[in-house]
Amino acid sequence: MLLILFGLSCSGKNFVGEILAREFNYYHWDADLDMPESMREQILKKEFFTQDMRDHFTKIIINKIAELKNYHSNLVVTQALYKEKNREQIALAYPEAKFIQIKATQENIMRRLQQRNDWIDQMYAKKISLNFEPPQQIDAVILNNSDAAAVILQLAKILD
Repeated sequence: MLLILFGLSCSGKNFVGEILAREFNYYHWDADLDMPESMREQILKKEFFTQDMRDHFTKIIINKIAELKNYHSNLVVTQALYKEKNREQIALAYPEAKFIQIKATQENIMRRLQQRNDWIDQMYAKKISLNFEPPQQIDAVILNNSDAAAVILQLAKILD
């Protein structure tokens, strides 16, 4: 099974991906690990990605999924995927994929960003959140506002 977890920065995509790996025997790949340098530079400058950047990165993601599927029957990919166009590109390449949006309250996201203190800060996260396009097609939503046990219960219902 191929799961694509997407959502706002610091909503908990990797947290849920790690739970899927630990509790449900999935291989978890954080697509940020293969983010092109041009996109990393935009983050450091606190600027928006261009659609060309997003499309290029989506091609990288599609190719990496193909590679990982050779070795893992249960694969979970985490990436923000703010634009519907890019989610659709992945869905066309992998029609069997299940797209799961990870959501959290704005205050939880801001608290996590403050605790994380890494390359995406609160101001930049608020700025880029305006670019997030609500999904037209979605298989499930995980609400990540409490703890791992609550996420596990939601995942069990989705994977049942």
